[in-house]
Amino acid sequence: MDPVAFAEAFVSGDAAGGCRVPSRGMERHRATLRSCGVASDARSRPAFAMKAFTTPKKDGRTARLVLDARPLNDAMRRPPSMDLPRLRDFIAEVERHRFAMQCDGVSYFYQFPVDASISRYFGIGMKGCDMLLNVLCMGWSWAPCIAQRASNVLVRDLGLAWVDNFLVLGGTLDEAERNVAVFRKRAQAARVEVRAEGDDALWQVRSRFVCVGVEFDLAAETQRHRLDPAWAERWVGGSGMTAVLSGRATARQFAEVFGGAVWATDILAVPRCHFAALLSFAGRLGGRMVDAAAPVWDEVVDVPPSARRELGALRKIVRENPWVVGGVPEDTEGASCGRTPARGRGRRCWRRKAGSWMGGRACSRDRTRTPTST
Repeated sequence: MDPVAFAEAFVSGDAAGGCRVPSRGMERHRATLRSCGVASDARSRPAFAMKAFTTPKKDGRTARLVLDARPLNDAMRRPPSMDLPRLRDFIAEVERHRFAMQCDGVSYFYQFPVDASISRYFGIGMKGCDMLLNVLCMGWSWAPCIAQRASNVLVRDLGLAWVDNFLVLGGTLDEAERNVAVFRKRAQAARVEVRAEGDDALWQVRSRFVCVGVEFDLAAETQRHRLDPAWAERWVGGSGMTAVLSGRATARQFAEVFGGAVWATDILAVPRCHFAALLSFAGRLGGRMVDAAAPVWDEVVDVPPSARRELGALRKIVRENPWVVGGVPEDTEGASCGRTPARGRGRRCWRRKAGSWMGGRACSRDRTRTPTST
């Protein structure tokens, strides 16, 4: 990480810092953070000492360190584009090939060291003695951009990357194996440590695999991709889904279920015009959360019956989890629903609606189609 570029990313006058937010209970992880090289004890007061916490990983054995870096994020300019491919473009590119090798970066953010000259901006407030991060950590707004752009360099002309997930592609088995050999050399030169997904053997080339929540079958002529069955089962049978369909759920539960609905409709190519009530309610709730001085994610909200019916219909489709034939349509918002919006209009409408979780504005076009019961 270039210290000069880091300094230039600050909003004028905000680099001085002076923020200290203590972390509750993080001192019990001090020895682990020190022994793993993730953080070290601060010898002087950090410019930004922020709250940190851990969240369990899906393996059920390890935890992920997250830094509540909002004070630092507010003092810096917004990061540039991550250059993360759109999900539809990602799927379409994969389906142009027949073979792939998949691997993940091991604790990928930890493989990016923080220069000692700027480590004082990445402090963890702790009882007794603060700590300084030695590596990138989730929570800083620039971290995903740095990781994704580095990943794009590693797979350039070889395949695709989704942050810490690498997919090396080939139209033939020989081409795939040649590309894998090039990728291995690049990873070794960059000292990037990778591992295979699940129980697969590292560097194994295959035609059927699961990547970024999508199951691909590149050997089939007509059946190409669908949702990861394990993810679909968790989303359909989760406690959040049960709460939302009952009509009373926390805002956090609805946000998680709604995010899964966005993901599922994109992968299964389900026309989103069938979910006007669900989108409208999500827009209103998201706008309310954004406008609030301090969003209360544990607030219980009443989910309208029309939104629940639409979610129930989507849940049934996800439970069946059909294979999508022939790739993802360019415009799933207006496909197969009896209406033909102007090119791109439906997509922009959907983006404004989903974006209301961050921007607080709903789309007037959707409001006019929403039943009065919502």
